[in-house]
Amino acid sequence: EISFDRKLHELLARKRALSREMLMPPVGPNDAKELFDETVGSKSGGFSPVDLQTIDSMEPTEFEHWVLSRLRAAGHRVDRTPRTHDRGADGIAYHRISGRSIIIQCKHTQLSGMAPDQAISDLLRARGAYPVKDPQLVAITNASQFSTAAIRRAREEGILLVTRSE
Repeated sequence: EISFDRKLHELLARKRALSREMLMPPVGPNDAKELFDETVGSKSGGFSPVDLQTIDSMEPTEFEHWVLSRLRAAGHRVDRTPRTHDRGADGIAYHRISGRSIIIQCKHTQLSGMAPDQAISDLLRARGAYPVKDPQLVAITNASQFSTAAIRRAREEGILLVTRSE
């Protein structure tokens, strides 16, 4: 039987190859979400399910590192923000071909229920704090959902929410 790490490595290698072969940058409003899903992984993005117990047992900083390392493995250049005074972002990723930028805020919770709504405010603060041209804002969590208010606010601000099932 293939280990989780080995399988993840093989999947990431395949995604890196696909990412390098991409010819056109995203241009439509849904293209950024599709690109994120394709390179970071979602149900439709081709990654096999991740061992959620392992993710749930991570410390918040370890979860941030895991998310950013997946982006890096998928072909993005990733800059980690400072651990303290991060101005609302855990990392900034740049797609190597399209140049599209993503500001990421990770919210890890030991309980898989509701993600903290603070992610939305953090990302809005980060958008103004970092000199990044037209970034896609992404909040990613191991929680199963964001609150209705957070979902509404994210939709209004163009923030992509990625939850446990994705």
